[in-house]
Amino acid sequence: MAYHLFHLSMGTRVNTMDAVQQVWNAQDYAANSSAQYGWGCELVDKLTLLGDEHILDIGCGDGKLTALLAQRVPTGVVVGIDASAEMVALASERWGEGDRLMFQQMNAQEIRSATDLAGRFDVVFSNSALHWIPDHPAVLAGVHHALRSGGQVLIQTPGAGNCAAFVDAADRVRMMPRWCGYFTDFRFSWLFCELEDYVRWLPQAGFQIDAIERQHKDMCHESREALAGWMRTTWLPYLACVPEGERAAFIDAVVDGYLADVPPDAAGRTHVAMVRLDIAAMKL
Repeated sequence: MAYHLFHLSMGTRVNTMDAVQQVWNAQDYAANSSAQYGWGCELVDKLTLLGDEHILDIGCGDGKLTALLAQRVPTGVVVGIDASAEMVALASERWGEGDRLMFQQMNAQEIRSATDLAGRFDVVFSNSALHWIPDHPAVLAGVHHALRSGGQVLIQTPGAGNCAAFVDAADRVRMMPRWCGYFTDFRFSWLFCELEDYVRWLPQAGFQIDAIERQHKDMCHESREALAGWMRTTWLPYLACVPEGERAAFIDAVVDGYLADVPPDAAGRTHVAMVRLDIAAMKL
């Protein structure tokens, strides 16, 4: 089955997410997430909007994309939700809140039981966030709950094989004698889905598939330090296992191991091969 992108038209010791939440640094993430933001801007550009839509942004993070969505709907409403209280606080501080733009702490799996969100939105949007959620069918049930009939969902989420070489480097380091004791109960808690998973899940959740595409992207950082910053701010399932005073050394070991396998280019920039699924569907 083939789908073509995009034709949208709109009139551990990581056994719980709480452990991960403890090491989120919203300010640091905001300074080290330019690739995610750039890909998110590309995703926003795939929406054709009238300007009065109500949009839900799942996993809004520091709110940059939520604010961009609000600019695209000058007479609409945009609500950003995130499981991290730190992220929601930063987003509210940076972008403000009012009748048209607001932020709320909420786990994506809770949407389906939120009566105040039922049938409220024309568009549900999510960029680089759903890999934190173990139950994607539950999220899709929530998306269906939040959308009006005929509403659109637009998602970009990491796909199977995402940053595989960096995962390999991190796994080699965590199994070394210096580190393995911290990872006795470790589990890889991110969910990198196959395209075929969404081909199955979307109709089951009551959606018509408009487009699905697997994309291979190059995450480029200007320096080794920037690559380390990306790991420091996003690799929380690993870092939550390591005592805070040793995290910098663990990051250095992983980054050094990765760059031994995938050296920087002639300009000193580092590259990580990423896999993304771009998904567009309509609520039936």
